[in-house]
Amino acid sequence: MVATELLYKNRLAELLANGLGIGLAVGFATGLTLGFVQAAWGAFTITRWWLALRGRLPWRLMGFLADAHEHRGVLRQVGAVYQLRHAQLQRHLANHPGSALSAN
Repeated sequence: MVATELLYKNRLAELLANGLGIGLAVGFATGLTLGFVQAAWGAFTITRWWLALRGRLPWRLMGFLADAHEHRGVLRQVGAVYQLRHAQLQRHLANHPGSALSAN
């Protein structure tokens, strides 16, 4: 009888430990997912990855924008915002969305 009680207690401790580990893992994953989706950074990252996967945006977006600003002079930076320097280029891109992609 003592052996079965000891076996029962060991099995109960094992089940509690496994359940606690699973509960912590699920709670962590759920919290991380909800935090990622609800934050503006999460939506930005998901959109950036989606557009990069479809070939509509460079994978290294911030490096691309910094190069266009610092080395090419196409963009200007006002605070945290990048703006096109040339109004004519901006009008052309606004009137022909996707024309640069269809040329490739």
